[in-house]
Amino acid sequence: MHNVPNAVVLRFVLLVGLVLVGRADAGRSKKPILVLEAHVGERSAEVSKWMEPLDDELETHGFAARASTILGVIGSQVPRPGILDPSTTAAEIKQRIDSGYGAFTAGRFDEASKMLIDAIEKVHRNPSLLVADTGNADMTYNAYVALALSQAKKGQASESVRTMSELIRMFPSRPISRTEFGPQAEQFYKSVYKEVQGRGRGGLSIAAGDAKAVVFVDGQIRGMGKAALADLIPGTYRVMVQVPGTLGRQYAVDVQANDDAFLKVESDIDSSLWVTDTWVGFQFATDAERTKEAKFATQLARRWTDGELVAVIGTLQIQGKPALIGTLYETNGAVLRSAIVTTERADTTTLRSLARFLADGTPGDGIQIMQQPDAPTRAPTAATLTRTTRVPKLVVAAGVGLVIAGAVMYALDEDPERDGGPRYNDTAPAGVALGVSGVVLAGVGTWLWLRAGNRDSAPIASVGTSQGFVGWAGSF
Repeated sequence: MHNVPNAVVLRFVLLVGLVLVGRADAGRSKKPILVLEAHVGERSAEVSKWMEPLDDELETHGFAARASTILGVIGSQVPRPGILDPSTTAAEIKQRIDSGYGAFTAGRFDEASKMLIDAIEKVHRNPSLLVADTGNADMTYNAYVALALSQAKKGQASESVRTMSELIRMFPSRPISRTEFGPQAEQFYKSVYKEVQGRGRGGLSIAAGDAKAVVFVDGQIRGMGKAALADLIPGTYRVMVQVPGTLGRQYAVDVQANDDAFLKVESDIDSSLWVTDTWVGFQFATDAERTKEAKFATQLARRWTDGELVAVIGTLQIQGKPALIGTLYETNGAVLRSAIVTTERADTTTLRSLARFLADGTPGDGIQIMQQPDAPTRAPTAATLTRTTRVPKLVVAAGVGLVIAGAVMYALDEDPERDGGPRYNDTAPAGVALGVSGVVLAGVGTWLWLRAGNRDSAPIASVGTSQGFVGWAGSF
């Protein structure tokens, strides 16, 4: 049996150990990591000022931090508040539609188009302002008719057909009145209706997640707690789910021909989730509700991106002073990194340092790195600890295995014959090397096991032809 050089054995063993340790970070999703906000009570105006440098820096590291970037990643079928323009009122929308309709009947088609396009956009963005009054469906119908006919009068053929198609999709059993709008309008409606009929039909099933929730589709009541719609013209349907006394949440659901679309509302998450033009995150009613931050954030990351990480930037009070806490979660709920910046020190440099710490773990001036990684949002569960410690356990097991293998090889070693004969099993040196390497590897695994969830430090090794070095780098 040929002797195995001890340096080669040591190099191989250390390489295997480092590969096992490195698997904790291997396979990280290359998709953008979502950055969500979290607040107790209403989001203050100052938060936007603090988030601007944070978002800028995080985006340079491949995160989806700005609302526009997040919406580009997750698409349109996400819950949004029933009112997206807080300063807008139902009276203002009605007045805008009335003015646009008046301009249409007076033949001022340019003016009518501008007013009605703006008013219809407000209707779509703020359904909670209008759905309680069933008469508002008639108002919306008239707005679409006047807009389609105004666009036709202006010679905007494609725009007018698109608007009329939307009218037919939303109100399929309500044709344009010849008496009210004239024979040309009636003929235009019939020609578009014929084209729309050839697009096939689809279905839409909605589970509101709350038996008390009222389900509206395109501003019209369709059920309580749930709704099932069939024979639908393909297109994007605007669903509003509203529990009495709340703003409700709106959803955009695409219905395809010869297919059924499904909307299952996660009422527990969606009631706290805010997806607006300026920020995306959670608005909790109490600090007790805030403890759901990690659970909600990781569920959304899995639902929206299939990613393995999600970041949350939240506001909190420290000794009566406002502060920002940034946390990077794994989607099993474990905290990977977390740090705090008090707002009195929240200048651009410090906020960018917080962003870099979340991105790659680099500490910076002005940030306080949390010593208890799962505080203050949640305590680790048994499932979290199991997944967090899986790799360290493998490393320990590998080290123990090498120690056993080394002991076996040492036991099989043969001493030289007294008469100077051949020595066939010279396995003691390799056995010792394996045993020592196993002890080192088991020690590394034990350290990782005890520090599960904390990635501020890591093992390092350097192996040459005649010597090796094993050590640890980072903060302890």
